[in-house]
Amino acid sequence: MNYEKLIQAAVQELLSEATRMVQQTSPATPLPRPKTFELAPGILWPAPPTEGPYWYQKVVLHNHNSQQVESIGWHIHTIIKRCGGQPQKILRALRRIQAATNWCRRRTEGRQRAAQEILRQQKRAAHILEAEIVLAVETGKLQVTTKTHN
Repeated sequence: MNYEKLIQAAVQELLSEATRMVQQTSPATPLPRPKTFELAPGILWPAPPTEGPYWYQKVVLHNHNSQQVESIGWHIHTIIKRCGGQPQKILRALRRIQAATNWCRRRTEGRQRAAQEILRQQKRAAHILEAEIVLAVETGKLQVTTKTHN
């Protein structure tokens, strides 16, 4: 069996969802706090956000007494190798990659809902301000002048 292609497809889906997750919303909403997933023994995703703007495309590789931060796309074979080629451990890695992908998807949906809520609240505030203007005009507290163009 070619487990590497299966892992590669799962990693590509993870990267796609992670990219969607970090896209700017309108109005702006904060990025979610990263959750660390151990995809395989000694392979953590994502790298800390301090690793630059593409932190979600990187993994932290722990090797004995050191660690490296590198692009996840280069380490499909490393995931299989760290699983010792054992189908049970490779399946566990696949499930963890899928869990990370689902986490990204849920965070994306949450950011979209937050943006919609901000818009809803802004619309409500605008209606209240318009009502305040009408009330101020009616009570004489505000004078509205109209400009005429010559």
